[in-house]
Amino acid sequence: MIARGQQSVEISYWSKKRIIKIMITETELSRGKLLTAPVVMRHIAMDILYRYGGLTNSQISKLMGIGYRAVSQGRSRLRSRVKRIRKFQAA
Repeated sequence: MIARGQQSVEISYWSKKRIIKIMITETELSRGKLLTAPVVMRHIAMDILYRYGGLTNSQISKLMGIGYRAVSQGRSRLRSRVKRIRKFQAA
């Protein structure tokens, strides 16, 4: 629970097992193949684990077998890619 001024905000996260299960179902890949999937798909998985799973970059790196800086960089590249797509669609 996080206190903001006079209010308390309850934050609940999904379990990493639930997130991975959904990713496997939606991508039709095995867990092992998900971790070696195309770059964009891995970046999306990292971002979902961070945002909805409440995992840190370090925890995600251990789960995916990569360095924690790679997680940070991957999430940053995904944000940049989304911005470019939105900018292109608006034009």
